[in-house]
Amino acid sequence: MTRPARVWPGRRTAVSVLLAILVAGCANKPAPPPPATTPEPLTEAPSQPPAKVPVPKRKPSPPSEPANATIGTPEPLHPEPTIPPTPTPSPATGPTVVTLDGLEASAVEARLGPPQAQADSPPAVVWRYAADDCAVDVYFYQDLKSGALRALFVDVKGDDRSDQRRDVCLQRLVERHAADAPPPR
Repeated sequence: MTRPARVWPGRRTAVSVLLAILVAGCANKPAPPPPATTPEPLTEAPSQPPAKVPVPKRKPSPPSEPANATIGTPEPLHPEPTIPPTPTPSPATGPTVVTLDGLEASAVEARLGPPQAQADSPPAVVWRYAADDCAVDVYFYQDLKSGALRALFVDVKGDDRSDQRRDVCLQRLVERHAADAPPPR
């Protein structure tokens, strides 16, 4: 028994569409570029002999060094921090900026007086000062070389923690201590 051949309806249409696509693809192909022309060989210009470098008649002497030029010890890679000098108050310039950073505990006490409260917060020691509507905490850390306590951070308490507020508060504390201090003999 023979099977009837399957007839594919639309087979001719599919083949026609496929051929149309192939032909259309070839039609949009760009033209090949024109063949590259080879440049004509350049004629060489007559070569010039290399310029002669003048040779000195004698060896030049090295530059003379100044009489005081010596080779010193190199500067350290990590120089010691320097404590900025404390500005002296000047009545003409207005309030001065009080700097406590880097000062030893005894110097801070000389400026602000004894603290109103002390707290140990290892590795720091915290001193609290307050005057009117301002309060500051001064954080001291032990200097590893000298063993002295040094002020490394001043924290202003309150809502306004700006540098200006800090300076005004520290100035008030200095003035309060100056007013409370006994007159010199």
